[in-house]
Amino acid sequence: MKKILLDTSAIILHATKERDFEKIDTIFKSISSGNAQGIISGITLTEIIYVVGRQSLEKAFNMIAFLEESHIKAIDCTTPIFVNAGNISLKYRQKNLSIADSIIIATAIAEKADEVASSDKVWKNVKEIKLAEI
Repeated sequence: MKKILLDTSAIILHATKERDFEKIDTIFKSISSGNAQGIISGITLTEIIYVVGRQSLEKAFNMIAFLEESHIKAIDCTTPIFVNAGNISLKYRQKNLSIADSIIIATAIAEKADEVASSDKVWKNVKEIKLAEI
């Protein structure tokens, strides 16, 4: 079964139904129908609370509940993930890749995700993952 890691940008795009919503909606439908396995990095939960919670904590917690109901598994960050994230941050420091993004990418690598769904343009530079642009 195909394993897809969802970046925070993908989750927020799906929830807000903004531009190019159809691409991410197709990915969510594939996950909910059991044709793909959806995962997120644990740090994505923090990003959702911080980014969405600035407008509404209720919306942030509703997003997290939706992920749980959709059987999207949050992957705990481990020491090897953090170490690899540090290496990724160093490698792509000239590309303005954030620490959180590096942790998410390291999670995708550790989990052997087939694709990473993200609308973050800086991720195009990352060679270690297959990007499913949304």
